[in-house]
Amino acid sequence: MQQKEKVGDLYKQINDLKNAHTYYQMVADDYITNQQMVKASLIYRKRWKTQMKPRKYC
Repeated sequence: MQQKEKVGDLYKQINDLKNAHTYYQMVADDYITNQQMVKASLIYRKRWKTQMKPRKYC
């Protein structure tokens, strides 16, 4: 799992977010399969952060 996470990190460094998300999803799926829901949620929270512009409300 750590290798897949590292590959995702490398893709993220070169701004290839599509492939990064694919590898992070693989890691999260592995954690879920092993009943490690907390670790899976940490992958979602920490790794899938993308810079989003704040929304403007009227």
